[in-house]
Amino acid sequence: MSLLALGLLAQESESPLKLKSQMGLRYMSTHNRGNLADFNTQVFFGQFKADYAIKPWLTFSGQLNGIYLPWTSGLEERDVLTGRGPIYEANLFNMRTMTGQTELALPILNAQINHLGHILTIGRFTRDVQAFRHERWPFPNALEGIWYENYTAEKASWQLALIHRVMPRFSGDFEKVGDAIGVAGIGVNPDGTPSGYRNQVDSNVLIAANYNRQLSNDMTIDVWNYWMDNLMNTVLLEPKVHWSDQAITLSAKLMYQFKVGDGGNALENLRYVQDDRALYFGVRAEKQLGKSSLQFNLTRITNDGRFLMPRELGFEPFYTFQRRTRIEGVANAWALMIKWKKAWVDQAFKYQFNTSIGKNKLPHITDFANNKYRVPSHLHWDAELKIQPLKKLTGLTAEVLVAYRFLAANVDNEMQVLINQADFFHTDMRLTYTF
Repeated sequence: MSLLALGLLAQESESPLKLKSQMGLRYMSTHNRGNLADFNTQVFFGQFKADYAIKPWLTFSGQLNGIYLPWTSGLEERDVLTGRGPIYEANLFNMRTMTGQTELALPILNAQINHLGHILTIGRFTRDVQAFRHERWPFPNALEGIWYENYTAEKASWQLALIHRVMPRFSGDFEKVGDAIGVAGIGVNPDGTPSGYRNQVDSNVLIAANYNRQLSNDMTIDVWNYWMDNLMNTVLLEPKVHWSDQAITLSAKLMYQFKVGDGGNALENLRYVQDDRALYFGVRAEKQLGKSSLQFNLTRITNDGRFLMPRELGFEPFYTFQRRTRIEGVANAWALMIKWKKAWVDQAFKYQFNTSIGKNKLPHITDFANNKYRVPSHLHWDAELKIQPLKKLTGLTAEVLVAYRFLAANVDNEMQVLINQADFFHTDMRLTYTF
């Protein structure tokens, strides 16, 4: 039988239904300075995804995510002195919006048309692109609307999306764009009073547009625009140059943001966008060293205004981003981060390791106009190891993250600012099985 015939038979016998499941266990702990409370929690999690290709050009997809907390005491605990809870209650769980020990979410439910370089996705979906690069815990940041992609040109592509509902990873609920903002922490107003924009942001649609072009064999440029009605507009420009003979990549990122309408609410104390504009610059230099890579990253947010990238849409697109850190919501800031990554295999296992150290020089915690979440300047170090078997239990993955954040500012021993934000040690361990 010819190779062509064998290929045709394989295609005919391939099932149009593809199933993928994942389940796991996660343990997290945070040890704070001195008499401040330490926190820990355990959780079981899982997801089930199904893709059904009803036609070669038409696929329906759905994904169900769930978590189970054996007990909720680790999330409900509060420090006696400050009243603050654990870092993962604010950033990874949300007891304010979740109920009970079990929570379910449906982040993906869509139809996708794929024809001759045109891809149209309608419904609920996730995206790993600039500013929407979703964190996956406890649920992935998800979007609801229409996303169109065009890959018909040889050296260019473009995308256009209309989003009317957003599912923050903190809650698992799809809400209108404005209501989704503020599900996480809300920070303070420029005068230091608590922000009041939660459930008060008047914005119903988000429009995203992208153009990516290969300018030469070594250079590309990526352009994005995010427009949120009555809220803000963000323009992102990222040129990238890769010298293959030297194994060096140099990237730069410029983001300009300005207020649209009244910034979310006609009343100033309920407004999400307080400043007329904000500006970000970033630079990254990366060198491949065999199976390793070394990065140097620089961030500068000017003093034009607070730069806002809602965590409800995904994690920060800043080059200096590190897990468990946050510099979104600040102005007049500098950040420098160095990262080393290595991947290798032996006869039994596949390994991935990365470590980074970053210095974030932020406005003082009393400079409310430039520091929305009152995060002090700090030095943050982390290390992460991921191990996967190659022979038996190949769907198993073990991951461990450790991080320490050193205080690098005078905060007059203000514990409300220190807890979970400086002088703490954090551990995150995950055991996952995919089948």
